[in-house]
Amino acid sequence: MQVWKIFELFLLQPLLWVGLLRNYIVAKRRVNYERHHFDSAINAQLVEVRHFLMDGFLLGVLMTVISLGLGLVVSPIWVVIYETLAIISLVIIPGALVPVTIFGLSWLVYWLMSPQLTSVGGLLQRHGVVTTSMSGNLIVNGLILLAIIIATAAIILRWHDHQGQSPQLQPDQRGKRLVRYQWQQLLVLPVGVLIPGDWIHTTLSWWPVFTVGERSFSILLLPLLVGISARVYKQLPQLAWRQLASRLSWVALVSVVLAVVARLQC
Repeated sequence: MQVWKIFELFLLQPLLWVGLLRNYIVAKRRVNYERHHFDSAINAQLVEVRHFLMDGFLLGVLMTVISLGLGLVVSPIWVVIYETLAIISLVIIPGALVPVTIFGLSWLVYWLMSPQLTSVGGLLQRHGVVTTSMSGNLIVNGLILLAIIIATAAIILRWHDHQGQSPQLQPDQRGKRLVRYQWQQLLVLPVGVLIPGDWIHTTLSWWPVFTVGERSFSILLLPLLVGISARVYKQLPQLAWRQLASRLSWVALVSVVLAVVARLQC
């Protein structure tokens, strides 16, 4: 029952519904473009919405197992900062997906709220909200979450490398029409993470809390924004998406290696 309540709270996250709406708009725009320029939709199904729901759930389960298995801990105030920035990015930047940029910016804002830097962090701590400086295991956890974002993007590119084969006509500087292909997909993964302290439990008395040594933790399904927006010219789209997936996989591996190095330095 408590597990279901945790999932119910995830369903109430505004980022989830903004992401779903964003996918619906992207899918409808694609279908309307195809019908307008080619008299018939190449793929009339709203595949972006289907992938958002199905892939988001399946990959969310996989990444939750990895996250909880590694014991990833994040601060509740960082979660609020991250979700706020992610929602703003989806609303005011309609033509691009910038999940990695938003993820990094959220950590920067969180670090600026450290008690050692500003009085805001001290005020939050006095009210039971844990905030710490960007050091030690916090950097490790951030790098692992970054690897999860990038690796998930690589996975969906490989799973759906046939997606994004809808041609778009784009004039060049000389007025000639070029054919481009665009791959755009957004996911919001329910990734299980650990929240230090009993801050959630004091607000929601039914929220499960467990203790490891002298520290208490709660489990939260973090809505993790994952997305790809890529364009390719003069190249087969399926080949381009596979090459991009390969590059992202290497970047994710680098993030994991950096996390290991940071962990050894702690």
